[in-house]
Order: sequence, then structure tokens, then C-alpha cells
Amino acid sequence: MKKIFALSALAVAFVVLTADTTFGQKVWYSGNVKATVASLETNTDKYAEALNKSMDSSWIDGKDAQDQVNHFVDQFEEATDKLKDKVEDQQNAKKLFDEVVYRARIINAGMLRYKVSPQAETLWAAVRKDINTLGKSYKVIVKW
Repeated sequence: MKKIFALSALAVAFVVLTADTTFGQKVWYSGNVKATVASLETNTDKYAEALNKSMDSSWIDGKDAQDQVNHFVDQFEEATDKLKDKVEDQQNAKKLFDEVVYRARIINAGMLRYKVSPQAETLWAAVRKDINTLGKSYKVIVKW
């Protein structure tokens, strides 16, 4: 009898641990992904604004290169927005995360190559931290 009870308790614990508490959907990540994605989206928006201000006060202001950088950062922002929407709907967003990482790695290369304002640098560090945290949740090591 004790064996049956122990096995039943183990089965119940397994079911509870493999299911999300909302509507029985399965958890496909570890950690607090929703909060991290929300932070990523907010930090990305702030970074884009700071980068644009930094470029406005540099040699690149008004040049085609500034438009190209802004366009690429806009695409990065769109990718983070899509990721946030998917995560808020409790859907697996691994492919969108991969897209965010791809775009972030390109921006990171530019950040290493060109000098920008300290504020843009600080905000980019926050974006990278959020991406690294999400990588842990998805069990992915982000190689910068």
C-alpha cells in the first residue's frame, strides 16, 4: 500500500512539475523568461534612442551610413518585439530568439569597432545581459 501511495505521489508530482499552472500548457523554458524579455524590449528601445542621439552628434550625422545603422537597429527592435509577443502568448520562441541573437551579434561588432556615447554603451551592456540571461533559459550559450 505504501508503495502504491509513493508511486501515485511521484506521478502527481511529475505531472505538476511538467505542466504550467495556467491552463495546463507545458513549460518550454527555465527561469523568468517573460520578465527578461520585457527587460530586453525596454532596454532595446532605450538603446536605440541613445544610439541615435550619439550618432546625431557625431561625424555620421546625416549620412547614408546613419540611415543604414538606424534601419538595422529598427529590425533588431522589431525582432525583440516579436519575441516578447510570442513569449507573452506562452509560445515557444526559440527561432525568434535566434534571430534576436543574430542581429545583436552584428550590432555588437559595430559597438566594438566604433565609439558611441557612454549612455549607448551602458544600455547596450544591459541588452547583452538580457540576451545572455535568455540564452541560459533556452539552454544556449551566446557567443559574442
